[in-house]
Amino acid sequence: MKFIIKNKIEDYEIDVRNITQICGHNIRKKDFIKNSIEKYFSSSKYSDYERNMIENISINGEKVGRQYFSVHSFSTRIDLINEIKITKTSLLLKYLQLKCQEFDFQQDILEIDNIIDSIVNNMNSILNERIGKLELDYEIVDVFKMLSDCSIDLLNGNSIYEVSNLELIEMVINLIKEFNVYDPKQRLLIFNNIDHLLDEKEYEKVLKKVKNESKKMDMYALFFISIEGYGVVEGDYLEGINVINDEIFSVPSIERLENFIKKHYPIYIENEKMDEIKRYIKMCIHKFGKKDCLCSVKSDVILKMVNESLGMNVKPAKINQIEINYLNN
Repeated sequence: MKFIIKNKIEDYEIDVRNITQICGHNIRKKDFIKNSIEKYFSSSKYSDYERNMIENISINGEKVGRQYFSVHSFSTRIDLINEIKITKTSLLLKYLQLKCQEFDFQQDILEIDNIIDSIVNNMNSILNERIGKLELDYEIVDVFKMLSDCSIDLLNGNSIYEVSNLELIEMVINLIKEFNVYDPKQRLLIFNNIDHLLDEKEYEKVLKKVKNESKKMDMYALFFISIEGYGVVEGDYLEGINVINDEIFSVPSIERLENFIKKHYPIYIENEKMDEIKRYIKMCIHKFGKKDCLCSVKSDVILKMVNESLGMNVKPAKINQIEINYLNN
């Protein structure tokens, strides 16, 4: 689906798939896009400083209601932890409340009440005999109220704060999936700066998990990343990439991209070398659409010099004179 986010006289168009990677170095644009989406689908009132965001989103050329998506947004590790803690606003507590409605606790509560009643009567007898005319009074607490007063820890007794970032994200995705069973909605997950929380292998695991879960529920996910060389460019993931720089570039289909590269690359590329080309795409994709972007062999020379001084073996990329001439043109 095509999102158009209006910022005064500019329109930012991004192609949103079930898995969408938002790349690029224009942090101001990326923040405006993220904040606009979060605010629009939150249903909260706009503040004066947010006037540029008022009603500034359309999807596939049409205005949609602010309930079109239920948004879950995470920028830090603490955001993830807060969602699976027992707090008044956490998704976990909302989930427990819905689960409580499935069960009839009346018989259990009656038995607990009888036990507590017996304990209190015994204590009241002691108070009356030894202290004076005093008595304890109590009332049965609602089961959900009891759960809301609980703390949450890991099965092994360790603190939730000891969980890895990958495990936290997997738990949150599982929680959203289970919660959606009771409150089915079209959901949009936003992971901001996820490249600061996960290494690349962990990131791939999260993409695969979200992809699998999106087949079972109406779910989309935006992953905002900016670290050079970070991202997944294999298969369907490549077509879900939008690069936000001076220009916004939505990566086309794999077939179109391959045809473009084969047609315009300064030397002939054999089909079996396209996988190698994709690795180079991954290394430079955050610079697509960036004005005055430096294409220089000198930076690679300096990198090789520094890394070799640190005792690292640097494998040079193969480049011929035609490619060098193209860069210098």
